Formats: sequence, C-alpha cells, structure tokens
Amino acid sequence: EDIRRKRDIVHRSAEQAGRDPGEIRLTHIIQRMNWPTNDPESHQWVDYLKSMQALGFDYFIIDAKAESYELIERFHEQVIEVVRET
Repeated sequence: EDIRRKRDIVHRSAEQAGRDPGEIRLTHIIQRMNWPTNDPESHQWVDYLKSMQALGFDYFIIDAKAESYELIERFHEQVIEVVRET
C-alpha cells in the first residue's frame, strides 16, 4: 500500500506539472535483501518483482551484498531471467 500511495503521488505531481505520468520510469531500490538459496525462495522473488511491475515499476536496483557468486548467479537465472520473459 505504501508503494502504491507513493507511486500515485508521483503520478499526480506529474499531471499537475503538465507531464504524462506514463512517461515517467519508476525505479525500485532493493536494500538488505535475502538472496534466494532455493527454488521456492526464487519463486517468491519472481512473484514480488512481477507485483512491482504490475504497479508500473520498470527498473530495479539491488543495493545489497551477496555472500557468494553462486547466490548472484541463482538470482540471475531463476529470478531476473524469468521476470524479463514476462
């Protein structure tokens, strides 16, 4: 709800400034994330990112450290690639 409310504020502000809200690219920054370590956790991330896309977010920035390259590789293969395909 909080994200939806903030998105709506941005859209209203754009309209008040005479801009098309549809031209604004929304970015979501993910901090202090729990990297998926198994398939169910990867699916949870896919669902989360798809829900953010449904709210109009186009870009995602991950500002978090991974303990290993394997975690990043899993996230890329099982989350990013799946979300990109939709």
